[in-house]
Amino acid sequence: TENQQVVVFPNPFSAEVSAFVSLQASQKVIVLLTDISGKTIRTTNGVYAKGTSEIRIRSSDLPGGIYFLKVQGTDFNFIRKIVKQ
Repeated sequence: TENQQVVVFPNPFSAEVSAFVSLQASQKVIVLLTDISGKTIRTTNGVYAKGTSEIRIRSSDLPGGIYFLKVQGTDFNFIRKIVKQ
């Protein structure tokens, strides 16, 4: 499989968190922000070009705590635990 790269920054975060997604080919990418129990709080998706794209998730209204950021593409599935300050 191609090496897919997702970088989440900043972590811990406060007002918003970004996923920098490096793609080998243009594809649809779905980003889900879930709480610790797995309930989806935010979802965003779009078709992103080959190369690196920044996908921002607004989160200033969320309570502090632990969340999971899930990034799914055609041929990869990435999950990262993130902390809201």
